[in-house]
Amino acid sequence: MKAFGIAVISLLFATLLYAGPTAALDGMAGIPFGSTADQVKAAMDARGAVLESGSSGEHLHFRGGSFNNDPAGSWHFYFADGKLYKASVNISPPDVQYIPTYNRIAKAISDKYGPPFQATTLNINPDELSNLIGSGKAILESDWRVESPGSRSIVCRLGGHSPTSVIVRIIYQDDVIDAQVAAKEKDDI
Repeated sequence: MKAFGIAVISLLFATLLYAGPTAALDGMAGIPFGSTADQVKAAMDARGAVLESGSSGEHLHFRGGSFNNDPAGSWHFYFADGKLYKASVNISPPDVQYIPTYNRIAKAISDKYGPPFQATTLNINPDELSNLIGSGKAILESDWRVESPGSRSIVCRLGGHSPTSVIVRIIYQDDVIDAQVAAKEKDDI
């Protein structure tokens, strides 16, 4: 019986090690899902980001600030019924830093939420891969799924259309609300 107990504890410990760390996916960059536009504005102001003209009650667009110690080019926050359900940030890495920037951000996400649900793996020379990404012929992408609370996801994508347009885009979203918004938009068309 003692051996069985030790085996069960060992199996549980191994499972915890394999699963890695997982945190609740409750928002982006310290801004919780369900926040109001005013709460997002205050949080982004504290980050030094500037609200862009053309923002609305359903979509706020900011420039500046930082994410994971990388300078952010732009931030987008989406609202349904006045509450935040989706957010993204775009980071424009220097030419030679495409892949290291992407890898550093993906690692930070994995350190917090565990390994990605799926990830692009390409066995190509890094210089060739950078050229393919810079020309719009390849992308790297990792996806995380966090089931609690609800169904939420993170997508980290590296891609572009030219060497000057390569970005790392990180999208955090509540998948249930995103699907409801998409269905409503489809019905409105």
